[in-house]
Amino acid sequence: MKVSEVPKGDRLVVRIGRLTGAPFTDHGLPADYLLRNRDKILPKLSNTTLDNFESLLVAVNATRA
Repeated sequence: MKVSEVPKGDRLVVRIGRLTGAPFTDHGLPADYLLRNRDKILPKLSNTTLDNFESLLVAVNATRA
């Protein structure tokens, strides 16, 4: 999926769900999976991916000022 394919509108997860036909209803499942499997997942992520996640979290946290 390309960013240009995601329709404009409400929350990103809602838009992606609408586009893929798989609505995202349980926000806790991805976080739970990542936390429980971090020892398997994190080593597979590139430094670029980790840097991008860090930048995202810094930007999100900056909105809570």
